[in-house]
Amino acid sequence: MKPHIKALLALIFILSVVLAGDFNPVIFGVFVLILAAVVVLCRINIFTVLKRTLAVIPFTLLIAVFIPFLKEGNVVAEFRVGPFRPAITDAGLALFKNILIKSFLSISAMSVLSATTGFSELIEALEKLKFPRIIIMLLSFMYRYLFVLAEEAARMSRARNMRYFGGGLFRQLRTTGNIIATLLLRALERSERVYSALCMRGFCPYREKPI
Repeated sequence: MKPHIKALLALIFILSVVLAGDFNPVIFGVFVLILAAVVVLCRINIFTVLKRTLAVIPFTLLIAVFIPFLKEGNVVAEFRVGPFRPAITDAGLALFKNILIKSFLSISAMSVLSATTGFSELIEALEKLKFPRIIIMLLSFMYRYLFVLAEEAARMSRARNMRYFGGGLFRQLRTTGNIIATLLLRALERSERVYSALCMRGFCPYREKPI
């Protein structure tokens, strides 16, 4: 199957999952069966798909974890944090479960697509599907520098391990937070240097071709 057709089918699947409404075991069971059939037909290692999906799910959790406290509804549980009394509602839990399941299915679909299509082929497929050029460029840059940031994070982790002499949980969390903040700052500085170098070479993201 051609890459742009696979990309289009994956996009249709993700849109169907997102627009499916509230959780329905039958409908979402059909989505799971479709994904399972594709995995079997394409002879993809299911553990590879799960590994890639579970690697992204924590980012979804960081965003959705506050939903049970913000959605109005019947109070299921209540906590006391200093002067505040955050409460979990049944409507918030239902919405949280719905978002988590939809995220899992959507990310799994993208994992299946990436397992059957090379990144360069995927970029060409997006160009054929007339995706905005700026999005395609951002994906290309992200893929290129993702490995650079991974190597930078690995070096920082090794440096921490060589200088780490133990400590409590709070100290470990603080050290990890410092590493993440430093990595973000270095990524921002690197992006500015790369963009300045591209501008000096006539790069313009809103033109079809460089100057």
